Amino acid sequence: LIPTKGTITINGFDIINEADEIRKNIGIAFQDFYLDEELTVFDNLNIHSLLFISNNKKRLARINQCLNIVNLTDEKNTEAKNLSGGMKKRLEVARALLAEPLILFLDEPTLGLDPIAKREIWKYIQKINQENKTTIIIATNNTEEAEELCLRIALIDEGKIIKIDTLKNLTNGKKLEDVFL
Repeated sequence: LIPTKGTITINGFDIINEADEIRKNIGIAFQDFYLDEELTVFDNLNIHSLLFISNNKKRLARINQCLNIVNLTDEKNTEAKNLSGGMKKRLEVARALLAEPLILFLDEPTLGLDPIAKREIWKYIQKINQENKTTIIIATNNTEEAEELCLRIALIDEGKIIKIDTLKNLTNGKKLEDVFL
């Protein structure tokens, strides 16, 4: 969308004049799975990475690195349709990481996952943030997830930010879900 007023820059790039540069610096993992279920884990990543890594050696190295980050190396020859929900979510995150984004958007990263898979995904999100210095923006309705992962939280009502601050300042010692009551 074209802004109606003002300017927006991401990592120093203007969203109107330097959109291609911005796209090179962002990754996204959607709430729903957008995997080719008939392809293997490796092939899903390989096809996606062809969009921005032309060198075969570099592409293979990056795919293996991402598989390692999300702990799916042992499943790389498994068809996506045979993965658990948690593994599919990790594959989505791996795909979002292929371009080594400076900013990673995650939409409901653990929706529908069992508690063990949810904690695993949280661990990977924290690892990516700390080790790669990736800025991660999470859209979630799960207050526990926001409390666990976020340094700053924006409360949004009908598409408008009504408050944005640190967890501590927003909650004043209360649980985040109690702020809404």
